Amino acid sequence: MQVASQFAGALYLAQRVFLLCVRRLPLLRFTDNRVRAFTLLAANFDLCLLFLPKVQLPPAAATLSAIVLFAGTVSSIYVLRWLGKSFAIFPQARILVTQGPYRFVRHPLYLTEEISTLGFSLQFVQPRDLVMAVISFLLQFPRMLYEEAVLTRAFPDYAAYARRTPRFLPFLRFGLNR
Repeated sequence: MQVASQFAGALYLAQRVFLLCVRRLPLLRFTDNRVRAFTLLAANFDLCLLFLPKVQLPPAAATLSAIVLFAGTVSSIYVLRWLGKSFAIFPQARILVTQGPYRFVRHPLYLTEEISTLGFSLQFVQPRDLVMAVISFLLQFPRMLYEEAVLTRAFPDYAAYARRTPRFLPFLRFGLNR
């Protein structure tokens, strides 16, 4: 299971590199460099985990890490099937996707990436590593707000979509999920 957990982590990271290479040009983008710097940090904060020492996991922890990582990574691949070449790190508008997993939440890729981050953080088994995963999760909310601002300006239909679709957690409408 240790090898499976490591493989799942490598697959998760390889997927991110691939996406940067195949995306289409944006129709509209956020040009504020502070916003761009923040979103770059938020999108990649989980990579800080790579600099922490790993430990030899007990079989149960390795199994849990592998399952969560594979679930997040496979789910990300499924979401990307719908998103296609519209993937972006910075707040940009390429196309408006409202089908597939985007019927249930406005940011399913962020959700699946955070599931992968949780699985990845389990490979380190230190409280600080879980704290880093939580920080990564919290950094996604301002990132979502910036992206939504661009999508609202680029696509007149986005406001209606946002009103009927939760932001991050399916079927829940509260706080930052509205």
